[in-house]
Amino acid sequence: MSKLLHGHTRRLQGGGRVDSPEYRAYAAMKTRCLNRRQDRFADYGGRGIKVCDRWLTGDGARTGFECFFSDLGPKPTPAHSLERRENEGGYEPSNCRWATAAEQNRNTRQNRHLYICGVVICLADAASFTADSPSAATINRRIGLGWTAEDAVLTPVGHRPIAGMEVCF
Repeated sequence: MSKLLHGHTRRLQGGGRVDSPEYRAYAAMKTRCLNRRQDRFADYGGRGIKVCDRWLTGDGARTGFECFFSDLGPKPTPAHSLERRENEGGYEPSNCRWATAAEQNRNTRQNRHLYICGVVICLADAASFTADSPSAATINRRIGLGWTAEDAVLTPVGHRPIAGMEVCF
């Protein structure tokens, strides 16, 4: 049987320790933002991504990790990891959540976001916006040719957009 230490670590019978998945995510977040020698520092701390003070130092009664855990709760599944909703924003309660890899892949700096019928969606989601939407590659190619985002997404393959036609529902 293991014993819980400090709210995030389990001591094993043989004397070893195992940190909780939430604590590993918390520690990795801090390292990416604060440790200049960390491989990913340039993508995080190096471009100004910060961890909120409460998650770093706590609130007086609780440690930084306890505040982090209180704000986000446990990981819903092992497939979830820490995500910032807005990539230019910092690690803080209003900008973080547990997300799956598929959700995170739609929220990267490299992803192209489109404004379609009053909604901002990523290119990958635009390819399934309607039942007959073209592929992401076709949408991207059309936009490169000067089509509007709405025409590129909502015009069926093999057709041209009709000038002046309202395409949103």
